[in-house]
Amino acid sequence: MAKRLDGKIKTPNSGPGFKSKADLKQMEQQRREEKVLLEKQKDKELKILEHQLREERLKPICEILAELSRKKYEHDRNYREELDWKHWIRCDGTPNPQVVQELNTYLFVERQVSHTCDEKNSYVDKCLEIFKIMDAVDDIVDLPLDFNQFKLQCFREARDNLGRLLVEIVYGICYYLLSDYDRRMDPIDLETVAYKNSCEAFAVGLHVVCHRPRLMTDDRPPPKCDFPECLVMVDVPPQLSQQYMAVMALWLRWDPFTDRMDEFDVSKSFEMDPRDLWQYSEDVWKEQNEIMQLINEEKERSNKRLWMEKMEEKLKAFAEVDRNSYPEDLIIYLDELEKNDPPTRVRSKINEIKKDKEEKEPEDHRDETEVNDKSSNLIEPEISNSIHNKVDIGKTLSQEMEKRRLEQIEDFSNSLKYSEKPNELNPRRYWIIGGAFNVEMWKLPMQPVEFEDGSVGVLIVGPTALQPIDYHEKYEPIQLSMGFSSTSSEDEETDVKKQNQEALKKLAMINIKLPENVLWFENPKPAMWNEEKKNWTTEYIYDIRFNEEKQTISFRAGRMGSFGLAVNRYTNFPFQSWEIRPEGGDDSVGVVLSVTAATVLVEFAVRGDQVAMVQLQNATTVALQEMIGVYHRPDKLIRLLRRGGVNLFPEPDARHYVDGRRPPKHAVAERHAYRCMAVLSATHQFAASRWNVHAPFDRMVMQMKETQPAAESEGATAAETSSSSAGGQVPYKMVMVTPERAVLLKCTEVSQMFSEEPLQKPPNNAEAGRRYAPDLLTLAGHDTSDVDFKASETLFYLMDKIKFLSYS
Repeated sequence: MAKRLDGKIKTPNSGPGFKSKADLKQMEQQRREEKVLLEKQKDKELKILEHQLREERLKPICEILAELSRKKYEHDRNYREELDWKHWIRCDGTPNPQVVQELNTYLFVERQVSHTCDEKNSYVDKCLEIFKIMDAVDDIVDLPLDFNQFKLQCFREARDNLGRLLVEIVYGICYYLLSDYDRRMDPIDLETVAYKNSCEAFAVGLHVVCHRPRLMTDDRPPPKCDFPECLVMVDVPPQLSQQYMAVMALWLRWDPFTDRMDEFDVSKSFEMDPRDLWQYSEDVWKEQNEIMQLINEEKERSNKRLWMEKMEEKLKAFAEVDRNSYPEDLIIYLDELEKNDPPTRVRSKINEIKKDKEEKEPEDHRDETEVNDKSSNLIEPEISNSIHNKVDIGKTLSQEMEKRRLEQIEDFSNSLKYSEKPNELNPRRYWIIGGAFNVEMWKLPMQPVEFEDGSVGVLIVGPTALQPIDYHEKYEPIQLSMGFSSTSSEDEETDVKKQNQEALKKLAMINIKLPENVLWFENPKPAMWNEEKKNWTTEYIYDIRFNEEKQTISFRAGRMGSFGLAVNRYTNFPFQSWEIRPEGGDDSVGVVLSVTAATVLVEFAVRGDQVAMVQLQNATTVALQEMIGVYHRPDKLIRLLRRGGVNLFPEPDARHYVDGRRPPKHAVAERHAYRCMAVLSATHQFAASRWNVHAPFDRMVMQMKETQPAAESEGATAAETSSSSAGGQVPYKMVMVTPERAVLLKCTEVSQMFSEEPLQKPPNNAEAGRRYAPDLLTLAGHDTSDVDFKASETLFYLMDKIKFLSYS
């Protein structure tokens, strides 16, 4: 019960110290807001501190890495100059592959030479010479150094012309053999002669149905031509069974059509960004400041606009009052108007407001809106609209940066999408491996005739070149009708199948045995080269069948030409795991990079500027086993692996064709991480983490441990990464790398869930600044004074080509 004290009633919930629930909620809300503001302020101060420390710690590291890259560049230039000198002293009549003019001169001279004498297979030696020149040009194209894009395109055209010259020589020999097949070719039977030859560059086979007398009632089956050295078998269609002809199969052991395809523009890819991490950080910092300035300016304009609208309403209320009696804010408003417009117009505006107040007509509200807009435009620059399109004042700086980043990724991603056409083989998804198979059917040239006096004469009809047989069949399968009855459905289906089979028999059947020097991870898809459109097409190819046991693929072809076997170039993506470790053994001088792809496991050993594949597991055949342990320059090793069907090296547009469609990691940060890992590879071990798969594109998660404790450097964080135990195996630590920092994480590979919580959380900004590591090298506290630039740059080249952080 309330008690009366001094004539007043005092309730239990009253008094000067009492606060209601609403007051308590308001105070709690205020405390939360103050805490948020404090956290934002601390975060802002920390970002400014980190940016200052980034210049102190990251900039020197980027300079050191740039110096290592420069040394490797000079080393490669010296290597190329040494090759140039060896070519000069060899003086074997071949062109210098580094000089486009010499290549073009060589092409011109060789096209004037007639390679028709087949007595000693001299044309094979010439073809092998051309093939070696093409391989030397490959080295230049794969490692261009100081050659610009125009020069590289000249080298590609020269390489293509060299391949054309090689094919022209082989075709010229074929014409030479066919022009007197009875004397120059090997007899098979009374009516058939053949020829075959093979070398490192090609394999060729000829099957000739000779001019021999035949009965009018001759109904022999069409010839079946087997070319085992070319891995090809051809069944001639029945309509050509009475044709005197030559069937040729030419297996080119490389893809001669790549250089003829239109070059796909990847210049807008993030991977083409040449900046190092320090340059990128500086640019991002400037962009953040510019965006923040735009946001603040836009907020000021918005507040100004609201204030103008408020003053506009207030002016209406004081329309009948003398201006000398206006409030101070209204006077400021009118002064602002007069600054941007003559006083006469301001007075006219006041008169209009008075008139509006008197008349109060609905249509005048539209005039108010127009006047309001005009008054706003008086203080708003015309550029405000464009600025408003650039920034959203409702978003924070981080949200605005995130929005811009996503828009940029989407634009670049769309620019890298290949526009597929009907029946065209997408060259960005598929590639041709195993070489190209040219299959042709030719008319027989007139044969020489010996006269009574011993002289020999030849009647030449048409050009002195191979003439193709007119063979062009289009297969259009008959479809079942939609409205047949159930009683006649089986008969109609049987009849349609029979007609389709009869139509297919009019097409030539081609069987190709898969080359054994290539690893096949899936059944290939046959394709035909279209010279007019400069692409591979599946048009005129029907009834495709694959024999798993014999490893052969058969199909019907409506035209003769160049055929290839296409497979998905990203069959081995994404990667399952990877590891980098110092090479074992007492005499170890290198680093091992192991990549477990979707199908195979490949281990590379890096020593100096050379790389070798030292292990290949889960391969489908014994192909490429001859490459095990053989050291090459990294660009050449990548080329040999690709020719052998092993592709671990994604293109910039690979994200569109790899299963899962995961976006690649931040290009600049990923490249810098590879450089740091390459420098640390002699003393540290790195491994894949399962948390990296679902991490955002600007988060790279991996495991790291130190295998050889290094001396701690002053101000570095080596104490956090070095092992505290002298014996036993050093455990891995989880590392997260972003464009802003590298940090050790508290979670492990066996944790229940991923967390970005650092291993040791700093108590304040000062301690956070002391521990701040902008990259892996700072985090590890590694001394870069004794780094082998050849080994580190070679390993970096290999890692940057594989990009296991993006695709694992």
